Amino acid sequence: MTTVFIDYPTQFSFRTKKQFVNDMERTTYLHSVLKTNNVPSPCHGYNEYVVEFIETISEGYEFWFIGS
Repeated sequence: MTTVFIDYPTQFSFRTKKQFVNDMERTTYLHSVLKTNNVPSPCHGYNEYVVEFIETISEGYEFWFIGS
């Protein structure tokens, strides 16, 4: 299980068991998580966000840098 933190478009975290192959898979998954959780996004549609970089904080914890 991995806990993912983002701070754009808002501070938010979620947990997932999914193993990602690349950032494109992460981006697609991010879109579904944002929509499912109705995360506030006043300036962009969810499909405008992309995962640009991943930082592993510690075992089981990641920070995803999001761009639009």
